[in-house]
Amino acid sequence: MPVFKTLWILVLFSFNAQGTFLPLTHNPVSLGLGNITSFKTNPFVAYTHPGSLAFVKQNSISFGFESLFLVEGLNHACLSWNYRLNKRQILGIGYGFFGNTNYNEGLLKVALAQKISPSFGAGLSLDYMRLQLPQENFGVKHLLTVETGLYGTLSPNVDLAFHVINPFRPKIAEYMDERLPFVINSTFSLDVNKNIIEE
Repeated sequence: MPVFKTLWILVLFSFNAQGTFLPLTHNPVSLGLGNITSFKTNPFVAYTHPGSLAFVKQNSISFGFESLFLVEGLNHACLSWNYRLNKRQILGIGYGFFGNTNYNEGLLKVALAQKISPSFGAGLSLDYMRLQLPQENFGVKHLLTVETGLYGTLSPNVDLAFHVINPFRPKIAEYMDERLPFVINSTFSLDVNKNIIEE
C-alpha cells in the first residue's frame, strides 16, 4: 500500500499549471507528450531543459513550427542546436519566437550541461528575452535571466527531472512592479512499456 500512496502523490504533483509571458518551452516533441519538456531523447533539449541536455548523445540541429488554428498571432517557431564539447559537457543554443507584428515574444538560450555521473546530469542556461508589447503601454523590453535543471535516472525505467526558471524575476515594468514569473517544474517518468515510449 505505501507504494500505491507514493505513486498517487507523484501523480498529483505531476500536473503542470503556469501562467507566463513566455510559453516558449514547447516544441513538437513536448506538445506530443502533454507539454512535458524534460525527456532525454528530445532533440529540442537545449531549448527546453538544461538538465536533460547533459544526456545528449550526438550533435544535432532541430527546427519546429506550430500554427494554432491557422491564426497568424498564434504561430510558434523554435530552433535548437546541441553540440558535445567532450564526453561529459554539452553546449546548447535554443531560440523560440511566438506572436505577430503587434505582440511577440523571443527567447534565446545558451546552455551548458554536464554529466556528473552515468545517471545524473545538471545544466545552466543564460536566457535573453525580448518582449514586444503594445507600444502605448510597454513598448519593447529586453530581459536577461537564468534557468537551471537537474536530471537523474533512478533505474532503467524511472527518471526524475527538476527545472527552475527565472529565479531572480527580472522586472518588465515599474507599474505594479510587474515581473517575469518564477517557475519550478518537476517531472517523474515511469517507462512502463518500451513499445509506447523509448528514452
